[in-house]
Amino acid sequence: LYDNDDPIKIGWVYGELMILWHRGNSVPLYSRPNLQSKVIDFVSETNKIDKEGGHPLFIIGCNGKWAFVKGRNKNNLEVYGWLAPNDGCSNPYTSCSP
Repeated sequence: LYDNDDPIKIGWVYGELMILWHRGNSVPLYSRPNLQSKVIDFVSETNKIDKEGGHPLFIIGCNGKWAFVKGRNKNNLEVYGWLAPNDGCSNPYTSCSP
């Protein structure tokens, strides 16, 4: 693999560093990496980073552009599910809106 003619090094990243934030309020987590699958739960706006810290979505795995994540719902309970490709945001300080 190359990036700007420099070889890209392949290696491991510590799991807790692999996080996403979500776009908007009440973002669904799905049972499978498919928009037609059952919605398991929602992560809510209170879980975005703010002055109190917020809760990131930890990436557990991937399937194509989908991310299997661990997060917290509006009741602050831990939830696991698939995050749709357009619902994730890698920047904790913006909503990543187009």
